[in-house]
Amino acid sequence: MTVDNSDPTALAIIDVSSGMTRWLDDGAFYAESIRLFIDKYNRFSVLINDQIEVSNFREARKLAHSVKGAAGTLSLPALEYTASQLEHRLIDELNREKETLTEVTIQECQANFTHALENVLSHSERLIQVFLEEGANINGVSKQ
Repeated sequence: MTVDNSDPTALAIIDVSSGMTRWLDDGAFYAESIRLFIDKYNRFSVLINDQIEVSNFREARKLAHSVKGAAGTLSLPALEYTASQLEHRLIDELNREKETLTEVTIQECQANFTHALENVLSHSERLIQVFLEEGANINGVSKQ
Protein backbone atom coordinates (compact mmCIF):
# COMPACT_ATOMS: atom_id res chain seq x y z
CA MET A 1 0.00 0.00 0.00
CA THR A 2 1.31 3.42 -0.96
CA VAL A 3 0.88 6.13 1.64
CA ASP A 4 0.18 9.67 0.49
CA ASN A 5 2.52 11.73 2.68
CA SER A 6 0.75 14.93 1.66
CA ASP A 7 -2.24 13.75 3.71
CA PRO A 8 -1.30 13.51 7.40
CA THR A 9 -4.48 11.55 8.12
CA ALA A 10 -3.06 8.70 6.03
CA LEU A 11 -0.04 8.42 8.32
CA ALA A 12 0.08 6.35 11.48
CA ILE A 13 -0.34 8.11 14.80
CA ILE A 14 2.19 5.82 16.48
CA ASP A 15 4.24 3.42 14.36
CA VAL A 16 4.84 0.80 17.05
CA SER A 17 6.81 -1.54 14.79
CA SER A 18 9.25 1.20 13.81
CA GLY A 19 9.40 2.50 17.37
CA MET A 20 10.21 -0.90 18.79
CA THR A 21 12.97 -1.32 16.21
CA ARG A 22 14.42 2.08 17.13
CA TRP A 23 14.21 1.24 20.85
CA LEU A 24 15.72 -2.25 20.37
CA ASP A 25 12.47 -4.03 21.30
CA ASP A 26 12.57 -2.52 24.79
CA GLY A 27 8.88 -1.70 25.22
CA ALA A 28 9.24 -0.35 28.74
CA PHE A 29 11.95 2.11 27.65
CA TYR A 30 9.91 3.08 24.58
CA ALA A 31 6.80 3.61 26.73
CA GLU A 32 8.74 5.73 29.23
CA SER A 33 10.17 7.80 26.38
CA ILE A 34 6.67 8.43 25.04
CA ARG A 35 5.56 9.42 28.54
CA LEU A 36 8.45 11.90 28.77
CA PHE A 37 7.46 13.25 25.35
CA ILE A 38 3.90 13.80 26.58
CA ASP A 39 5.15 15.57 29.70
CA LYS A 40 7.38 17.90 27.69
CA TYR A 41 5.40 18.53 24.51
CA ASN A 42 1.71 18.35 25.46
CA ARG A 43 1.35 22.15 25.46
CA PHE A 44 3.46 22.90 22.40
CA SER A 45 0.41 23.53 20.23
CA VAL A 46 -0.60 26.36 22.57
CA LEU A 47 2.96 27.67 22.79
CA ILE A 48 3.33 27.70 19.01
CA ASN A 49 -0.04 29.40 18.61
CA ASP A 50 0.97 32.08 21.12
CA GLN A 51 4.14 32.80 19.12
CA ILE A 52 2.29 32.92 15.81
CA GLU A 53 -0.31 35.32 17.23
CA VAL A 54 2.43 37.84 18.03
CA SER A 55 4.19 37.16 14.69
CA ASN A 56 7.20 35.60 16.40
CA PHE A 57 7.64 33.11 13.57
CA ARG A 58 11.27 32.40 14.46
CA GLU A 59 10.36 31.06 17.93
CA ALA A 60 7.34 29.20 16.56
CA ARG A 61 9.63 27.55 13.99
CA LYS A 62 12.07 26.48 16.71
CA LEU A 63 9.24 24.90 18.70
CA ALA A 64 7.89 23.07 15.62
CA HIS A 65 11.40 21.86 14.80
CA SER A 66 11.81 20.49 18.32
CA VAL A 67 8.55 18.56 18.09
CA LYS A 68 9.48 17.27 14.62
CA GLY A 69 12.74 15.79 15.90
CA ALA A 70 11.21 14.19 18.97
CA ALA A 71 8.29 12.81 16.95
CA GLY A 72 10.69 11.27 14.45
CA THR A 73 12.73 9.66 17.19
CA LEU A 74 9.59 8.17 18.75
CA SER A 75 8.09 7.01 15.42
CA LEU A 76 5.10 9.36 15.48
CA PRO A 77 4.85 9.87 11.69
CA ALA A 78 1.73 12.05 11.40
CA LEU A 79 3.03 14.43 14.06
CA GLU A 80 6.51 14.47 12.54
CA TYR A 81 5.03 15.29 9.12
CA THR A 82 2.72 18.06 10.34
CA ALA A 83 5.45 19.61 12.51
CA SER A 84 7.75 19.61 9.46
CA GLN A 85 5.02 21.13 7.30
CA LEU A 86 4.45 23.88 9.88
CA GLU A 87 8.18 24.48 10.29
CA HIS A 88 8.71 24.91 6.55
CA ARG A 89 5.72 27.22 6.22
CA LEU A 90 7.10 29.36 9.05
CA ILE A 91 10.53 29.44 7.37
CA ASP A 92 8.83 30.68 4.20
CA GLU A 93 7.12 33.38 6.23
CA LEU A 94 10.40 34.38 7.85
CA ASN A 95 12.08 34.61 4.47
CA ARG A 96 9.05 36.34 2.98
CA GLU A 97 9.49 34.30 -0.18
CA LYS A 98 5.89 34.81 -1.23
CA GLU A 99 6.49 33.39 -4.68
CA THR A 100 7.48 30.07 -3.11
CA LEU A 101 4.64 29.95 -0.60
CA THR A 102 2.15 27.18 -1.08
CA GLU A 103 -1.58 27.58 -0.90
CA VAL A 104 -1.40 26.17 2.62
CA THR A 105 -1.67 28.86 5.26
CA ILE A 106 0.09 28.91 8.59
CA GLN A 107 -3.29 28.41 10.22
CA GLU A 108 -3.95 25.25 8.17
CA CYS A 109 -0.52 23.87 9.04
CA GLN A 110 -1.07 24.71 12.68
CA ALA A 111 -4.50 23.05 12.69
CA ASN A 112 -3.02 19.87 11.17
CA PHE A 113 -0.21 19.95 13.74
CA THR A 114 -2.62 20.45 16.63
CA HIS A 115 -4.79 17.56 15.44
CA ALA A 116 -1.77 15.25 15.11
CA LEU A 117 -0.48 16.19 18.57
CA GLU A 118 -3.90 15.61 20.11
CA ASN A 119 -4.04 12.18 18.43
CA VAL A 120 -0.66 11.23 19.89
CA LEU A 121 -1.73 12.38 23.34
CA SER A 122 -5.03 10.50 23.20
CA HIS A 123 -3.55 7.25 21.87
CA SER A 124 -0.29 7.10 23.79
CA GLU A 125 -1.65 6.46 27.27
CA ARG A 126 -3.21 3.15 26.19
CA LEU A 127 0.01 2.14 24.43
CA ILE A 128 2.05 2.95 27.53
CA GLN A 129 -0.36 0.95 29.68
CA VAL A 130 -0.10 -2.07 27.38
CA PHE A 131 3.69 -1.96 27.36
CA LEU A 132 3.99 -1.65 31.09
CA GLU A 133 1.22 -4.08 32.11
CA GLU A 134 1.96 -6.83 29.63
CA GLY A 135 5.72 -6.83 29.97
CA ALA A 136 6.14 -5.23 26.55
CA ASN A 137 5.43 -8.41 24.61
CA ILE A 138 5.41 -6.71 21.23
CA ASN A 139 6.55 -8.22 17.93
CA GLY A 140 6.83 -11.56 19.71
CA VAL A 141 9.57 -10.30 22.01
CA SER A 142 8.93 -10.50 25.74
CA LYS A 143 10.96 -8.33 28.09
CA GLN A 144 9.99 -10.11 31.31
